[in-house]
Amino acid sequence: MKTLKRILILMALLVPFIVISASAQNTAKMQETPKLWVVHFDQVEPAMAEQYEDAARGFVDAFKQAKLGREWMWYTSVSPEFTYTLVFPLKSFADLGREEEHDKQLEAAIGKAKLDELDKKAAAAIRTHHSVILRDIEEWSYRPEKSALTKPVPGFLHIEMDWVRPSMMEQYKSAIKQFRDALAKVKHPFGFDAHRVLFGEPSYVYVWFADSAEQFYQGNKIDQVMYQAVGKEAADRLYKQWRECLWKYQTADEYTRPDLSNVLPPEAK
Repeated sequence: MKTLKRILILMALLVPFIVISASAQNTAKMQETPKLWVVHFDQVEPAMAEQYEDAARGFVDAFKQAKLGREWMWYTSVSPEFTYTLVFPLKSFADLGREEEHDKQLEAAIGKAKLDELDKKAAAAIRTHHSVILRDIEEWSYRPEKSALTKPVPGFLHIEMDWVRPSMMEQYKSAIKQFRDALAKVKHPFGFDAHRVLFGEPSYVYVWFADSAEQFYQGNKIDQVMYQAVGKEAADRLYKQWRECLWKYQTADEYTRPDLSNVLPPEAK
């Protein structure tokens, strides 16, 4: 995975800056190991999607054959626009520097020629590539008491991306807390995970989960939920308060692809 290797080397060079910046904001919290994610976005040529997926399955098989462990699990999802998202959970920033070790184990498992073949096959299908590093924000996430999810793995992800004006951070935090509290008040069954972007953009990412797009859009009518929770006037005021904080906002829909993911059971090391 040469493209991935180059990205990880770049991220490793940025680690001191990231750690220092985060420590300056909250030294006490940084003493605890944060939950981190490296996220890669591959925009694939539509006509070459099948080739890309064949290579992706080859990498899944190779990693399983090499038995690299949970530190090299990843989850894959894809958008209707053929953007493939690969999400790698990290225990710490130290994991970013282990790509050479993993390459050697992969070569030992499947051979250098096969690894090079998969690299070239995937790279030829990719139009653009970029990456971000995320950290969980547990206190901003919303986990419903009774989830609408009926499957172990959600089939659909709705992603909201906020670019926040630095001068509006306190107002933004207040709006997010009020929104989360309102959902909890009415026991809304759809939940989301909140993430801060440490490297890359936007500022914050929120990932909603559902069994399907139909379930999400039929059951997650946020305006109605907020009207029920706090009333129309307060809900409209909160929406305005939130929007004032942003200089850019985007959403994306993606569908999970377990067949292109390398997920180990909880008991695996």
